Amino acid sequence: GKRLAIERYASGGLVPVDTRYFIYDALRCNNVYEFSTSTTTINRYIYINPGNELVAKISTLSANLLSLSYYHSDSLGSVSLVTNNTGSVVNTYNYDAFGNILNSTGKGDAYKFIGTIYGVEDDGMSGLYHMNNRYYDASTGRFVSRDIVRGFVNDPLSLNRYVYCKNNPVMYIDPEGLSWYGDLSVVSEYVTENVTNYINKFQRAEEIGIQVREGAFDIGLSGSWMGPQDAWRHAEWNRRMTEELGLSIAIITSYGYELKTILETFENQKPIQNILMDLHNNREGRRIAGTTATANDLLKGNQLRTINPPCGGKGGTY
Repeated sequence: GKRLAIERYASGGLVPVDTRYFIYDALRCNNVYEFSTSTTTINRYIYINPGNELVAKISTLSANLLSLSYYHSDSLGSVSLVTNNTGSVVNTYNYDAFGNILNSTGKGDAYKFIGTIYGVEDDGMSGLYHMNNRYYDASTGRFVSRDIVRGFVNDPLSLNRYVYCKNNPVMYIDPEGLSWYGDLSVVSEYVTENVTNYINKFQRAEEIGIQVREGAFDIGLSGSWMGPQDAWRHAEWNRRMTEELGLSIAIITSYGYELKTILETFENQKPIQNILMDLHNNREGRRIAGTTATANDLLKGNQLRTINPPCGGKGGTY
């Protein structure tokens, strides 16, 4: 599945020295923003087409441009070279069939082997590739964990649940870490089908958000931004999304929504408490999904957080 964060620890340490967060596009589930607790640098990734092709990365520091990189891919979707805003080549990569880098120039990047179309990432620490659902070791041509698909008796190579692409990476790819794909028409069909499915789900998530916003007025909740109404809306929206669309869609959508607030906080020096408030209320809404509890119960039970003095005495405060 999609990673929300990576924690890095010093040797023998119990507390992370850095946490790297990923925020995904609400329509296509692309990694569009990346930032960490140890720096104010923000990486923004740009994609084109329904096929999710990664084309550029914009790095900023306190809203000031640091660098602009353009990705150029080969027929498999692997990054072959990276250029800057002047057109100069800054990185080059050459791979063998299994994804081992034979030679390279310039500074390394997270996206390399089949990285521009399928979102496969170099782990950056272990030397493994994150194939969305499993980690892959190119040096051995094997995944480090078993495939959840057990394989088929009429296809003996599929019974090895660690092997990469039936030991034939010239003909096949496995960007999801779940099943290999053959010719490009099958890959295109798979991507199109999944993108369409995600788009439909995220469009429905937006519809639920509108319904919840209208419902907040219907039940007569007072206040708006950072008050009881705001808290109720976030919790109820996440509860309904989780029940109807699933937990992963609810998490990705709500984090994507908060991205705007995060960027405003960095750029306009707004207090970060409103972000923490929303994230808490989002989690509370997802927590009660599938139970008899509602956002009304959370509000009455003082389990939602607000910042503005709550009217009527409902909700916790920072």
